[in-house]
Amino acid sequence: MEDNQRNKKIWLAWERHRRTLELNKFFGTELIIFQSNYPRIIKHPILLIKSWFAIHAKRPQTLIVQNPSIFLTLLACVVKSFYGYFLIVDAHNSGLLPLSKTLKKFLFIYRYLQKKADITIVTNETLANIVSNNKGNPYVLPDRIPSSPKVTKKILKGEKNILFICTFAGDEPYEEVIKSASSFDNDVIFYVTGNHKRIKLDIINNAPSNVIFTGFVSDNEYWNLLSSVDLSIDLTRKENCLVCGAYESIAVGTPMILSDTNALKTFFNKGAVFTENNSAAITTSIKKCLKIEGKLREEIKELKYKLNKTSDQVISGLKNQLQKIDLC
Repeated sequence: MEDNQRNKKIWLAWERHRRTLELNKFFGTELIIFQSNYPRIIKHPILLIKSWFAIHAKRPQTLIVQNPSIFLTLLACVVKSFYGYFLIVDAHNSGLLPLSKTLKKFLFIYRYLQKKADITIVTNETLANIVSNNKGNPYVLPDRIPSSPKVTKKILKGEKNILFICTFAGDEPYEEVIKSASSFDNDVIFYVTGNHKRIKLDIINNAPSNVIFTGFVSDNEYWNLLSSVDLSIDLTRKENCLVCGAYESIAVGTPMILSDTNALKTFFNKGAVFTENNSAAITTSIKKCLKIEGKLREEIKELKYKLNKTSDQVISGLKNQLQKIDLC
């Protein structure tokens, strides 16, 4: 095979994630996303076959995979020696540490993946230590601030409007946020994103009248909404998770309320109010955030400049590292 045929970089993923889309712009890879709506027992074999065919057809010199999926990453590691590519794994939190009790029985697989990958990209030093302890090669690369989209300010229903960025995942205290909404008058409107059909119908039916469940919205609609509200809320119970909604809020200059974890407080140290994940604390944080909204908007501008500068430096460092081995 000729060198010019071999000099290919591809990125495989099984979900469309904003981090992947932003980092892909830097790597200049051919991004291939395979998705399916079938149940997992059917979906995973189909996606594994499609992914293997893509690797076989492209014969990449550099392969980047998004983890999760753990199955995609396992495939990339298993066939790595046969195809001879340099493997980079972009590992999200659940790609390093299993969330469910069932998956925790398979920690040896997670350790194998981190050891087998040539580079495992993580978002913070705590996660990097996990990879190092498992004899892997970590590289700390926080999410990039998304490119500022063109937005159209919306006229919203409330005197004050709040966007709760939610996917109704197990680590998100969405019931506490909905309960907090009942502490405010109807002129304070809470917009809740995400597929609310995943949760109990009672939660939706009993939600206060100032809560609007948006369901899934288009990217364009989401950015317009995020740029139009007075503040955003993005919460997690995970200690080492840098939530995507915070990066998105910074992109459009919207003040934010985040969970009171060390990872979030250290990284997003301006433009945010931090809260415990209970309704009383969330209510207090919302009132505080609305009171100092102007100050937070100024801080967001400073933080955006700082994070963009840091991100450029970190990415340049990785690019230099890859250039030394003729991969970028």
